Amino acid sequence: MRAIIKQIPNLFTLANLTCGVLAIISFFQALGYFNQPYPLPPFNPFIASLNQGIILIAFALVFDFLDGFSAKLLKAQSPIGAQLDSLADLITFGVAPSILVYVVFQTDLFINATPIIEVFDETQMYVERLPSNIESTLLAITLLIPVFSALRLAKFNVDTEQTDYFKGIPTPANAIFWCGIILTLSSGIRINAIIVGILIIVMSLLMVSNLKMIAFKFKDLSFKGDNVYRYLLIAGAILLTIICSLLGNIFAAIPLTIFFYILLSIPYHFYKTKNG
Repeated sequence: MRAIIKQIPNLFTLANLTCGVLAIISFFQALGYFNQPYPLPPFNPFIASLNQGIILIAFALVFDFLDGFSAKLLKAQSPIGAQLDSLADLITFGVAPSILVYVVFQTDLFINATPIIEVFDETQMYVERLPSNIESTLLAITLLIPVFSALRLAKFNVDTEQTDYFKGIPTPANAIFWCGIILTLSSGIRINAIIVGILIIVMSLLMVSNLKMIAFKFKDLSFKGDNVYRYLLIAGAILLTIICSLLGNIFAAIPLTIFFYILLSIPYHFYKTKNG
């Protein structure tokens, strides 16, 4: 019985991996839908498939939390479980978001709030596109997401210091950021594709940086020490969600919260360096 119980965390990890693979399939399906003369809203299968993949990544985040939580609860931590968790995270939070950004670059959703399509004979359509050299460069840049995710996970596996904080942006946080960016764009916000390319480079470098970042590893509920930064992050996330909701685009709160997380982690880094 004990041997079976010890496999429960691994089952959650495999569920995380399954969601990641299904998300990748959804994103490629979205690309196929985009190249067909489907009607735009109220039903847009392109956007629906993107959202389906993002929802799967959200489920994977839950499973990723449950595998660690159940491993501690059941005292079922193991070296194999730790490696399996990293492999699953690489697919779900490294490869899947890179495919998401790759697909959206292919459709130029980063430049237009929704794809600008003109159907002129019900079988063909015009689509506004980036210059081919810029598009090729941006598509290549998306490869940085899984590459630096792999480096970040490898560093985490051999680092014994990250007990109550993270070094660099965790791969799930990076995945959440990109899912939030796409949800924001698909709901009506425009952004220049070059800016997104720069963001990919910056976020990738931050994943492998030595910046000490806040981790939600509460030892108690007191308002002191590391907990001050944790509570500030929670309060900031709630405030940003309220503001973005009032402004009519609640999805924008997701990437803005990640930006706030990075900014708040800068003073936190110096606090941890000084106080240990």
